[in-house]
Amino acid sequence: DAPGHYGVRHRYLPGWPPFEDPARRVYHPRRPLPGVYAISATHLQGVLLDDPATFAYFRAREPIAQIGYSIFVYQVPATGPPADLALGGVRLDHVPASVLDAHLGTNDLLLRWFDPATSMVIPTRSRICRVAVADDRPLAQPLATRFLDDPEPLVAGPGFRLYPCPAAADVSARLEVAAAAPVRHSPEVEFAPGEAPHLRLPVSLPASFAGQAAFLGYELLTPSAAPGEEVKLLSYWRVLEPPDHPLKIFVHLLDDHSHVWGQHDGLDVPVEGWQPGDVVVQLHTLAVDAGARPGRHWLQIGLYDPRTMKRLPIVDRDGAHMGERLLLSQIIMQ
Repeated sequence: DAPGHYGVRHRYLPGWPPFEDPARRVYHPRRPLPGVYAISATHLQGVLLDDPATFAYFRAREPIAQIGYSIFVYQVPATGPPADLALGGVRLDHVPASVLDAHLGTNDLLLRWFDPATSMVIPTRSRICRVAVADDRPLAQPLATRFLDDPEPLVAGPGFRLYPCPAAADVSARLEVAAAAPVRHSPEVEFAPGEAPHLRLPVSLPASFAGQAAFLGYELLTPSAAPGEEVKLLSYWRVLEPPDHPLKIFVHLLDDHSHVWGQHDGLDVPVEGWQPGDVVVQLHTLAVDAGARPGRHWLQIGLYDPRTMKRLPIVDRDGAHMGERLLLSQIIMQ
């Protein structure tokens, strides 16, 4: 991370040895994003690269500077106003340049990544917004029925389908549904949900988690379950300030005494692409323990940093501190 030692914001290009994650590659060989590129003479010629033409775009262009004998610096300008592109299991460099030109009209792309089998990210700020979903990893049915108004894509293939982002009115309507589901908190973190019902206090949404993401609500897809079955829900979030560290959501299925009978930990929309205002939707699937007993159970939700396992503190819309977890709907175990 040598550039970082000098305070230089940077992203790695394809190279050898590889430093980048190919699944989150931000480089397109025919439509490089705007910015300053520092490329070695060896990589310009593609000597060590799987595709020798990776940096062919720059060979016909004059560098704006040279570092030492072998590093050439290039400036790539924006070709149009910014546009949003959410990539669901699709690499940027696998999207043909002709598709980018026709449906986004610029190389100034604000990229997000998500796993379409379990999540979705909805940009809300740019005039032009598209979602690319891999053919071999389609959008989960609960997400597709809510956010794909027209199942016919703008572009089909090769290997992906390109859709317009969901309309703002449709997203707002879905968020109203999610915000109507009951959300409560207990003043004491260790407080068991079945004790002292008068201490289960309603929460005013949105609820901010450390100023990084706001919990907007949820949809419970399975209001009842039996031991050995699954509980599914969709949680809705809005990005406030993108963090510089990873995040995960925890969802626990609790009995009245806070014993955990099922859980899901994950967040399949990497924070690297987050932009303020983005709506993040996560599908949670909790396998119910075979030993769970019939009767009332609870769901609790929160965010944590997986590096430290520390949970993020919560503040509701009115500025009241909510601890580190929220109580959601009851689940009736059959």
